[in-house]
Amino acid sequence: RRRYQELFEFATYAYLVTNRNGVIQEANQTITTMLDIPGWDLLGKPLAIYISEDERGSFHRMLNRLDSTHQNRGWETHLQTREGRIIPVTLVASPIRDEKEKVQGFRWMIHDISPRKQAEARLAYQAHLLDQVNDAIVATDENLVFTAWNKAAEQIFGWEADEILGTSGQKLLREILGGEEFERALAVLGQNGSFQEEIDLRRKDKTLVSVEIKASPLYDDAGRIHGYVSVGRDVTGRRRAEREQRRTKEA
Repeated sequence: RRRYQELFEFATYAYLVTNRNGVIQEANQTITTMLDIPGWDLLGKPLAIYISEDERGSFHRMLNRLDSTHQNRGWETHLQTREGRIIPVTLVASPIRDEKEKVQGFRWMIHDISPRKQAEARLAYQAHLLDQVNDAIVATDENLVFTAWNKAAEQIFGWEADEILGTSGQKLLREILGGEEFERALAVLGQNGSFQEEIDLRRKDKTLVSVEIKASPLYDDAGRIHGYVSVGRDVTGRRRAEREQRRTKEA
């Protein structure tokens, strides 16, 4: 019992024990630190009062459903401190049953997902910025699996990001560049550390588009390649105008 209490008290995750109505009976140090409330002050209080106000209704509905399941239930919600600070968390509840399998209460594991949510917000912001750029931004990992494909890339090449992200670029890049041009671009990239040229690329609808491409590897802190990024600018209009000028001069 003492060993269990020590594990409970000093666990990295926040833990609570409540009765079947969600009234707190035990709380470890992590949850008291998270909520900035002494442990003794949590005891006897409904867990619901620490759920953000706009999510308390859904919390009560979930609590009622927990009585009828033998499985752990996990969901994302938000805790709210007395000072009004909002903390995004994952709640996982496990029913406590007596010898007759009747629910007597619940064990709760609470994980602060603030860092993950902040990272997701940063990625969403970066994706938003990429979508404001007029140039096509295309990125892959070291195995040429697509990790970025912005709005301009969709417009220039014809494929939607949902079709591309997470897929291998080997086949598609060969289709866009042509097999020989793809191999040459990889060779130049490997030899020079960059690739910059104006070339004709094939769109999804099989039409050609002239694109000025600048590609380079991405390196990690140890100097190892962990991906590639390319910037493509549609220069079809400019090259068409240049051809017209040459024809005019030759006429």
